[in-house]
Amino acid sequence: MADILRLATEADCDALAALIARSARDLQAQDYSAVMQPGADAARIRAFFVAPDCARQGLGSRILGACEEAALAAGFQHAEMVATLAGERLYLRHGWVSEKRYDAILPGGKALPVIRMTKWLQGPCGQY
Repeated sequence: MADILRLATEADCDALAALIARSARDLQAQDYSAVMQPGADAARIRAFFVAPDCARQGLGSRILGACEEAALAAGFQHAEMVATLAGERLYLRHGWVSEKRYDAILPGGKALPVIRMTKWLQGPCGQY
């Protein structure tokens, strides 16, 4: 196999998404459990982004709501995420709690301030 090292382009997005999923599934299988357990583990919201020209129109709130509903439907009672500083304001408005601030170290050593956030998800009839 010939090694090719180049910057990714937008045309690579689908292939990269498939590679990330395959790599995580195959290379990390022995280090992580395959299935999170509703009732014991927190559902994890990994990431979502809104195009800047669509910001402040309720799309982020709708996506967050859909994530929370899916977690509840799967039997999870609580959820967690790592939020950016910009996202924290949105999540606080929707009942998320800031638990811990720290720096995520990006490739190249740059530090990105982030916040671990959690939320107990509301079940049917207002019960938790």
